Amino acid sequence: MTLDHPRSLPLRVPIDHGEALDSWLLRLALRNQIPAQWLLPVLGLGARLRPGNNHALVSGLPADLLRRVEHQAGLPPHALDTAVLDPYATLGWATIPGSRFCARCLHEPQCRWPIRWQLPYTFACLRHRCLLAGYCPTCRQAPHGRWSARTGLVEAHQCTIRPHANAEVCGADLRHHQPHQLDADDPRLAVQQWINTRLDTVPAPNAVNELRDLDALARWFRRRRHPAAITVFDQPAGTAATERRRQQAHETLVTAAVATQAVQLLTRTTNASLFACFQPLIRSFDQTGSRRPLVVPHKNLTTVTPGLAARLLTASDPHLAPSDRLRYRTSTPAPRLTDRASAAVAANRARHLPEYLWQEWIIRFRPANGSFTDTIATDIPAALLIPGNPIPNRNAAGELTNWRSTTTRTLGLLANQYPDVPAALCALAGYLDTHGSPIDYRRRRSTFTNVPMDRRQWEDLCYRADAHPGKTTRHVNARRYIFTLLTGANLANTRHRLAFPTTTDKHNYLAIFQRTMSTPLRDALHDYAQAMLDAADINEPLTWNPPGDAVAGLTLPGREPDDIDFDTVHQLVNVEQLPINAAAAKLDATVEHIRYALGRLHRPGKINGKNTPPASRRLRERAARSLTAEFFHREYIEAGKDLRTIEAETGIHRKLLARHARALGVPLTDARSMNKPIPIDPDWLREQSEGQQRSASDIAAELGLTPETVRRNLLRFGIARRPQGFGGMPSHSRTYPDLPDDIRRAVEGPHHGWLRLRRLQQIIGYPSINKAAQALNLHLATLVNQIAKLEADIGKPLLHRGRPNRPMSPTEHGHALLDLLQQPHIAQLLDRYAKPLPSWRPDDPRRSASRRTT
Repeated sequence: MTLDHPRSLPLRVPIDHGEALDSWLLRLALRNQIPAQWLLPVLGLGARLRPGNNHALVSGLPADLLRRVEHQAGLPPHALDTAVLDPYATLGWATIPGSRFCARCLHEPQCRWPIRWQLPYTFACLRHRCLLAGYCPTCRQAPHGRWSARTGLVEAHQCTIRPHANAEVCGADLRHHQPHQLDADDPRLAVQQWINTRLDTVPAPNAVNELRDLDALARWFRRRRHPAAITVFDQPAGTAATERRRQQAHETLVTAAVATQAVQLLTRTTNASLFACFQPLIRSFDQTGSRRPLVVPHKNLTTVTPGLAARLLTASDPHLAPSDRLRYRTSTPAPRLTDRASAAVAANRARHLPEYLWQEWIIRFRPANGSFTDTIATDIPAALLIPGNPIPNRNAAGELTNWRSTTTRTLGLLANQYPDVPAALCALAGYLDTHGSPIDYRRRRSTFTNVPMDRRQWEDLCYRADAHPGKTTRHVNARRYIFTLLTGANLANTRHRLAFPTTTDKHNYLAIFQRTMSTPLRDALHDYAQAMLDAADINEPLTWNPPGDAVAGLTLPGREPDDIDFDTVHQLVNVEQLPINAAAAKLDATVEHIRYALGRLHRPGKINGKNTPPASRRLRERAARSLTAEFFHREYIEAGKDLRTIEAETGIHRKLLARHARALGVPLTDARSMNKPIPIDPDWLREQSEGQQRSASDIAAELGLTPETVRRNLLRFGIARRPQGFGGMPSHSRTYPDLPDDIRRAVEGPHHGWLRLRRLQQIIGYPSINKAAQALNLHLATLVNQIAKLEADIGKPLLHRGRPNRPMSPTEHGHALLDLLQQPHIAQLLDRYAKPLPSWRPDDPRRSASRRTT
């Protein structure tokens, strides 16, 4: 007989459906009365008989070899396809030694051994409602694990294994084994039926996935088994779980227990019941018993199918740490474990994220109550790097900002109060992964570490925007603004050159610079930033943020950015000059929401006075264009106009006129035009004012000075001014012939004299005029001018100005005037023409004459 022309066997035995190939071979050898070891070479299976590897006869057999055996044995074609383990190879189940058996099944005629008895999760006989035995009760060896010379010469229900090389064949009758009987309602029988049903439909994908999950969970339960969890089925099973020396005899008990637990987990329909079964598998949860967030058993979850892993992650979501909820996307409809591909995507996501969150998304994520702006703006970008990222949080977020314990706390608080926040973060991260961003923040962070704008460039920019350049702080804040536009940096991070050194700098930037920035200045700063991008050859928009529909259908802590009345914001902040906090409270919005609205409202440039830098610069440029040598020759020399006249005609100050004239070599002969001070003789001035009762305006006209200059000199030399209203007083002026002279000098003739007297009453008792101006809500310069005008009108100093360690106090003349103001008829006139503030107290001891100083 050759392999090319195998000989058909004269004595044949049919094979039952589902019977194992080795079981049929034993019956065939017994029919031919030859050892099975002799029969195998005849069938071409001699090379498959390997010591200690019984599965070589039931797995991995080539199809042509099976067809040959069928031909030799006279079996129908493909009769042996169900007699081997190959149909179950897709399950990935590990093999068991030998074959399990049911002692009662072996009592049946022909003594068939089904192929499924060799599967690890066939542990019960449904017909006889008992657990299968895994080992010979006499030699403690697995039947069909090894073949000896007696194999095939005795009935298949006898053990033909030699326990060791020099021993005799066991020969025990396996039918005498006492099976472990089960009740009809024992859950292990239901689990075995569940397994058999799916084995019947293999290789259907659903059945394969469920059976693979069964294997993974059973292995997991076996490693994490607890005696109490197994003892619930059988006390011996619990004992076997803890005693390795007895485990061999009770292996089927343990397998049945862990398989039952696995199937119970697989068949749960609600998240709560699923987690109740899943909980024993989590070491940190069941050992500590604490309320700390559990840690996802990532390595073990990789052994189950993605569908089951997603279900387990969803069920564990309420118990996970905030970062793990993001990492595994457990709050989304598609939770999943991380892998190398997702790690690469998450690492690339930092390219699309600013260090300080987009303003529109700060508004969406910031709760209405509490000071959360900076916390939200720095923690949310770090959190957006976690979804799908397997590396630790500190390393995952390091490119943007350091992960802190407060970051985890912030995410936990947001998730507790607003359950959609984790899903929104995952959705936003998914949008960036799918659609990307037109801005590469990683490149910008490495390209722009500073804003090279010197003082001259800043002043030129302000001149074009008709804005005041201010001092150094305003210049630095402008550079900070450009830096954040380009890089999205967090200016609280000290690693940046333009970071805030103190909280005062931060307040100046937010509350003063940004709040008062005009639209022309903002546009100019944006143009400067865009020019820096162009110079770096970066073809990107200056700013960008993801659209709001990236989180459509989810409820976030804040409002939509455009969900605010811009006209009302303009009225409250720009017109009524309310602080941003007060405007936010009125509109039930956040401070960041108000800032967002202000950034989109048109704020015209402030009308600068003639002495501000923009106006002065324009004046100097106009003077440089118009003040030529021909101009001075025509207007000053030929027309004989002095510089004051030319100033009145051109609007160019005479000092600037004189400077240009000297530069052009034009001789200036007018002392007044050259702005030289004219000396005033104090004796002459006293004669003119006190003796001849001339007014300051009359004296100023004679000297070619301003009336205010004359009044300052009168006060300087202690010269009394002519009482206004005396002598040539206009007929419409109010006169009070019965009042004391000081009161008459203050109120007769000049306007608002009673008001200035009231101001003197109000500021007495404050340490300085500055403090009094703040308390009275008056402009300091206005109050100073009012007191100076009152002193000039009366012709006597009324106050000792405040100095360090010496508060402001009235002079002797001031005390006398205050006493006069308290007289009833004068107080009545004072109340009539200068009503006091609501907080006015006439009997305030600070204004009493008893506080005079000597």
